[in-house]
Amino acid sequence: MDGIVSFLGKIALTVVCTLFMLTIGAVVIQLGEKNDYQQYANNSIERFGGLTNEALTDIENYSNDNFNGRFVMQTSTGKKSYGEDILYKYQMIIKPVFMDFEVIKLNFKGSASSKVR
Repeated sequence: MDGIVSFLGKIALTVVCTLFMLTIGAVVIQLGEKNDYQQYANNSIERFGGLTNEALTDIENYSNDNFNGRFVMQTSTGKKSYGEDILYKYQMIIKPVFMDFEVIKLNFKGSASSKVR
């Protein structure tokens, strides 16, 4: 009887440890996606000449299509003239693999230059 209880305890511990390692791996992968999102946001902001409604819609669609809406742009500055710096903030929401709730919200800053004359 002690052998069965010990065996079941080991299986439960192994499952919990495996789920924990998978969750940590998923968090690391999600953190790596930040660079892809920021690069796309920079290009979109440069293309549209600022954080215009068109740029925000484009960035939001990209986040929804590629990252399941984990990134949210938090600032809006409107159109800027050529060469002006555009500072923006966005939020990244990290979600665990096997659960459907938000674990961590991280705020990041970015900047781009307007390329529209």
